[in-house]
Amino acid sequence: MTWFLALATPTVILLFVALTIFGYLAIRSRNIRNFQFQISIIILVWITSEIVGNLIESSAFDTPIPKDIGFWIYLISIMAISVTFCLRFYYSKRAGRRFIDEVSS
Repeated sequence: MTWFLALATPTVILLFVALTIFGYLAIRSRNIRNFQFQISIIILVWITSEIVGNLIESSAFDTPIPKDIGFWIYLISIMAISVTFCLRFYYSKRAGRRFIDEVSS
């Protein structure tokens, strides 16, 4: 399968659409401290890992790249989102604010 046919699969096309949407959201946010920006960047990394994983699984490229590189990129994005949540929780507690508003009954 050539690289063009691998890029033309429905999964990869939809991943590129999602990549475009979240890239736009990250650019529109413009503030690195904004939660929307942080989540958009992490999702961009996640989508990139899925694209890489799909292209390697389809054997579009004969490279010495390990077949599980998409998984490792995905793992890094999940670790980044965990660190982001922990830091945001820590800073909100330190400032005396609530991380999540409570539901009033």
